[in-house]
Amino acid sequence: MSIVRRVAIRHCHPGQAESETVQRITVALGRMGIAAGEFISDDAISDFDPDFVLCLSHAEGKTTTYPTYGVMMAPLSWIRDDPKQLRRVLSYDAHLTTSASVKAWLDQLVTAIDGRPSFSAYYTNSVQATASIAAMPTAIRLAYVGTNWDGQRNATLFRALSRRGDVYFHGPAESWGHVDAAARGRPIPFDGHSILETYRKMGAGLVFDRLDFRADDIPTNRIFEVTAAGAIALASDLPFIRYHYGDSVLYFDQEAPPRAQEWQIARHLRWIADNPAAAGEMVRQAHAAFNKDLALERLLPNVLAVHAQAALARRGHALVPDGESDPVLERCAAWIASQASPNRASAHPMIATRDLSETLSLSGGTPSAVIPLSFTGAETAIELFFHHSPAPLDRESAVSVILRDPEGNACGPEVELLPEELRKVGDLRRYRLAIGADVHRRRPAMVGIQAGTDFSLLGVVAHLAWHGEAVTLSSACAQGDVWIYGTGEAARILAARFAAELPNRRIAAFIDDFTVGMLDGVPVMPLATAAPAMQSDDCVILANQHWETLWPRLFGLAPRRLYRAVPGDGVQLTILPLGACAS
Repeated sequence: MSIVRRVAIRHCHPGQAESETVQRITVALGRMGIAAGEFISDDAISDFDPDFVLCLSHAEGKTTTYPTYGVMMAPLSWIRDDPKQLRRVLSYDAHLTTSASVKAWLDQLVTAIDGRPSFSAYYTNSVQATASIAAMPTAIRLAYVGTNWDGQRNATLFRALSRRGDVYFHGPAESWGHVDAAARGRPIPFDGHSILETYRKMGAGLVFDRLDFRADDIPTNRIFEVTAAGAIALASDLPFIRYHYGDSVLYFDQEAPPRAQEWQIARHLRWIADNPAAAGEMVRQAHAAFNKDLALERLLPNVLAVHAQAALARRGHALVPDGESDPVLERCAAWIASQASPNRASAHPMIATRDLSETLSLSGGTPSAVIPLSFTGAETAIELFFHHSPAPLDRESAVSVILRDPEGNACGPEVELLPEELRKVGDLRRYRLAIGADVHRRRPAMVGIQAGTDFSLLGVVAHLAWHGEAVTLSSACAQGDVWIYGTGEAARILAARFAAELPNRRIAAFIDDFTVGMLDGVPVMPLATAAPAMQSDDCVILANQHWETLWPRLFGLAPRRLYRAVPGDGVQLTILPLGACAS
């Protein structure tokens, strides 16, 4: 095995979370006798003369002649339909991931494009190993550390938690303006140790995963930070976390509506306060599990082992300068096209989720929930979230559900939910009830729930799925004004394509609920400002990764044409159905 003396760490996000990752990797490599250098550009890498380059994400790409290994910490939905993203991925000499689905996809991609096997190692940007942990603080407070880089995700839940008095949100001040001022913690420097120290002082850390990351079982760094710090983790129920940590963390169901999540988190905090010895033992077990299998000193040797395979050298395809012919990029585009059906949108059903928990009525002791959406031909499911106090469940405590139309008449058979049909996460139980298209045509308006006295209904969520029809940009924008909901990468790609294909048309405005101003000469305004100016023949294009939560906000507005923009080779548009109240 060749001796590795220097590793160049490459990323293009100075002053952000990647800088914290560099600090951690540098510490771990230093303990292994390896020098590390941080590089934002390629200029000084040759002077450093590393044995290899470690790119912190799939978005960097190989840009030097040195062997380069890419950390694949993004979900496949971000990558697989974009030739430029695939091109960056293929530039690496090896790939580093903990996700089985990402690895399987990489194997398929590399073989299809290059006719060669791919090389990979089990690795993620974790945290350096930490020494024995201190005793937990007497008064436990819950910390969430983050920059909120993807917008006000979980805003409803975080706002509710911020009113408790024992939950604090740390990060840039501009990221946490929507939570109570008393719950805003200080910004934390990216120095490799201050984040861990914050968790140690607070005693507990909140671990959330983005839903698109959950689809590929990709964990957030929060789980490593909290357990490395010796704090107790309140974590979403992710298979990766279950596998590595077992019962040494407290789980909640992140797919539950905010009210049910808040209830679970509150229960966990009460349990910690009432059971300090048991909570302390969980912390010790989680810390030991982290140091044993997940600390950087345990993961980096996997990278060194891949590097030692002589056959790996120069196996990737370094990126070429803009404007030069790139046959690999052409093969990527062809491969994406080969994976698509004639109507790719209809091959991948779209699913929108709507939280109906606030519509719950508990009058008369019979909980019920209004289902305000109805789509002809749509396949729908309703998820019910319950708390059940005794354990184990018995058949005497069954829950019955019946769908009713707007007039109150039953429009489907009564369904009895037996204990074995209820999925359990902690002490929250969930049941998914499918509603077929034939029932939907009868316009169900209510779901009536009759439960045993031991049950408490905490939330109801409706999932609406349909096969979106693909349309061209010119047909979508043939008349009326065009409003683009979003200001991120997808919106910019869409705007550039719009300007190239429809030079005589204009974009009325970009819609962004948190910023105002101008973008490429076009106004940016919140929906509340844009809505009064919209006309029935206008179209709204959702160019935002959170389209499924934004889409219901457009119900009842003037435009009769709604679309979703899918980033990829340009932007593909798919039709979104208009929301309709069932009343």
